Amino acid sequence: MIKTSPTLAETLRQQIINALESGLWRAGRKLPSIREMAAEMTVDPRVVAEAYRVLAEDGLVELKSRSGAYIAEAARPVRSAVSPSEPWLMDLLAEGVTRELPIPDMGEWLRRSTATIRLTAFVVAPTVDQVQGLRRELRAYYGFEASGETLESLESLAELPPLLRRADILITTEGAVDTCRQIVEPIGIPCIAVSVRFDLIGPAWQRLMQSPTYIVVTDERFETMLRTFLASRREAREIKVLVVGRDDLGRIPEDAVVYVTQSSREKLGAQQLNGSVLPPTRLLSGESSRELIKFNVEANLAAMRALPRWDETAPELISAAAQ
Repeated sequence: MIKTSPTLAETLRQQIINALESGLWRAGRKLPSIREMAAEMTVDPRVVAEAYRVLAEDGLVELKSRSGAYIAEAARPVRSAVSPSEPWLMDLLAEGVTRELPIPDMGEWLRRSTATIRLTAFVVAPTVDQVQGLRRELRAYYGFEASGETLESLESLAELPPLLRRADILITTEGAVDTCRQIVEPIGIPCIAVSVRFDLIGPAWQRLMQSPTYIVVTDERFETMLRTFLASRREAREIKVLVVGRDDLGRIPEDAVVYVTQSSREKLGAQQLNGSVLPPTRLLSGESSRELIKFNVEANLAAMRALPRWDETAPELISAAAQ
């Protein structure tokens, strides 16, 4: 049996959801054929076929024997929906059972191991776009309370801000990590550098970007970084970057695809832009995601161990977690 790639299935799922949410695609749209998708993603056609089958079981894709794969007529852009057919979910449940964690207890165990305490992060990055984007992702995906400053702003302060002094962890970029570690070393706060997903602009996004494509940013320094990043990727060189407050955003065509950074969303407020505005994109790499999850879980497990009557309430859970 061909085992589908979770990354491929998730990539296709998120592409469809993004396109439905933005209005760029509609239910009933024909998707690339299995051979076209296999060539584009550089995978075996059987892997694409299996990924399409999984999405069909989820109700997101409709497979027609003679004409191929289509976005299902009943498809809705619900990001939180999780299908029981997804291998990662079955793997998670099976792994819990092998570690003596009963399935009926697993939901509460997962909640307590990530939300017994609310961790606070302080984000430091070279640009406002990076700071605000990371803050949003830390809150939305990892459950952190998150504040932050640009590196330039932080270095200009006479003393460290109270929010940084009270933070559980400092999150920064790879280019700023050495400076940030020097800043927080005297107060003993851990500091980690996060990286961006390598597939942030890949084949799946390119299918969305067959129309004129614009990225709207706040900080001109981020514009420079972004142009360098895009120039290194042949498929992304036609993307145009506009800066809020400097460029005329009214020049964006009605048929454009538009990505707006978090800081730009905040600055624009209720102002409407032309084109199909894509929803926020998850930015962090798998390695960075695991590092953040590890920090969160370890801190929560430590808090759980310190709770009164912990040994009476769930002695088997702490044993499983320690393995």
